[in-house]
Amino acid sequence: DQFHDKTPYTIMFGPDKCGEDYKLHFIFRHKNPKTGEYEEKHAKRPDTDLKSYFSDKKTHLYTLVLNPDNSFEVLIDQTVVNSGNLLNDVNPPVNPPNEIEDPDDQKPEDWDERPKIPDPDAVKPVDWDEDAPAKIPDENAVRPEGWLDDEPEYIPDPDAEKPEDWDEDMDGEWEAPQVANPKCEAAPGCGVWQRPTIDNPNYKGKWKAPMIDNPSYQGIWKPRKITNPDYFEDLEPFKMTPFFAIGLELWSMTSDIFFDNFIVCSDRAVADEWGNAGWGLKKAADGAAEPSVVGQMMAAAEERPWLWAVYILTVALPVFLVILFCCSGKVSTASVFQY
Repeated sequence: DQFHDKTPYTIMFGPDKCGEDYKLHFIFRHKNPKTGEYEEKHAKRPDTDLKSYFSDKKTHLYTLVLNPDNSFEVLIDQTVVNSGNLLNDVNPPVNPPNEIEDPDDQKPEDWDERPKIPDPDAVKPVDWDEDAPAKIPDENAVRPEGWLDDEPEYIPDPDAEKPEDWDEDMDGEWEAPQVANPKCEAAPGCGVWQRPTIDNPNYKGKWKAPMIDNPSYQGIWKPRKITNPDYFEDLEPFKMTPFFAIGLELWSMTSDIFFDNFIVCSDRAVADEWGNAGWGLKKAADGAAEPSVVGQMMAAAEERPWLWAVYILTVALPVFLVILFCCSGKVSTASVFQY
């Protein structure tokens, strides 16, 4: 009656799927020996792609092994998918750093972090024109023959009619919508012809002094290091807070998910025996219930009808070639056998 969703845990272990993110959690709560407060430590994520374990609809066995030397192993179906050490492979680390950056240290006002600076001795060339445009009209361009200067590209739609409910006092003076000028369709263009623009060979843009090494460069400033007042060293995080119960944290929108045969023990051989006696039988049953190759091909073709054409060509083509080869050959009377 004292066990509920707010009960503190020691170890959280198991699979977790959120959208397309597939995880296998190993989290433990570590007690700070100086403050007595607890902090979650998360094991590094497995390098193995876990998606298949969530999508193959098979029974799986999840195992966590913690050793007195602080090493750990995470297994799925008795195969290691993650391993490490509680002192080196959890985040945040169990032990804080011995030194930290001084929070009260401040960068001097005259500290120069610029590795490069504009050359103070550089002078803008006399012929440098900052006002020259980037584009200029192409003086070699010629107006295409047949260009209609006096014809606009768009004209009022001659077939448009003012709506009967149009109120000029409310809606303003009615104007027909614009449509493309049909006279321009056969012409190279309409309207006032303008020369196309090209890149200006004299364009240089805004002048800037070239960059040189900063003689006053002092590097990137960092605060000085001081002894961490919160430092401690726990070399045996394996000695976790005792626990007295197992709880399941379940949140699923998928039906037909089952959990059973939980075991916590101090002998790995016992856990392996339990796994073989329980999960091993289910694994064998899963294998026996798997459809045959033909059944899998039929199921695949139901989802992808184009596979029927592949199957027909794969089977029918060799048969056709065999029949064609046998019927087209000349038979010698000396090699005829009769059954």
